[in-house]
Amino acid sequence: MISALSLVGYVATRCLGRARGVAVTGLTGGLVSSTAVTLSMARESREVGRDVMAANYAAGILLSWLVMFFRVILMVAVLRPSLLGHLMWPVGAMLVVNVAFVVGYYLRGTHIASETVNEVPLRNPFSLWSASKFGLLFALVLLLVEVSRQSFSASSVVWVGALAGLTDVDAITLSMADFAKNADMVAIAVQAIVAGILANTLTKCGLAAGLGSKGLARRIVPASIAMALAGGLGLFCV
Repeated sequence: MISALSLVGYVATRCLGRARGVAVTGLTGGLVSSTAVTLSMARESREVGRDVMAANYAAGILLSWLVMFFRVILMVAVLRPSLLGHLMWPVGAMLVVNVAFVVGYYLRGTHIASETVNEVPLRNPFSLWSASKFGLLFALVLLLVEVSRQSFSASSVVWVGALAGLTDVDAITLSMADFAKNADMVAIAVQAIVAGILANTLTKCGLAAGLGSKGLARRIVPASIAMALAGGLGLFCV
């Protein structure tokens, strides 16, 4: 399922080629890897003459993160529908804030006929190496979740979610979909998924701010903080 979701974006990116705008690149590339899109656009924003497109790059990066939210929602809807209603409060809040910033930055961006972006370095998600890496990460997350649950309190699973989210959100989402089969663990599962999303978002914010132009940093940092606050407040509704 994970490879199939990524393959949609991979094929779309390859079919469209480089003759596409920042927004389309963010959407299609985000299906494969929002981190790769963030790194690519951040570095590109530092190229000579590209800082004037900082708002465009910010919109493209945030669009790739938006896809991440929809991936999480889709996986939970397929694997554990009963968890979706609880998860929609924090994730939905982050999604709404993300969309608001995307629209704002896109409208204020520099839109020219020749607006193209460099090729985002994406790997085929159906390659043996890509699938194996995710399989190993998923197995490690499952192991850490079980060790945390048995050796510490159930709430320690939230820290596993934050740790896993530093590199990938899919693995912790899948593991928590299984973890939430016990109705008593629904709140913990939601907190762990949101912790993973927040950790992943703030990590990519750091990458964008550190590797991108100053104009990009001025736009990505406030958006990331706003999304983090929205997600945290949304947890109180679970």
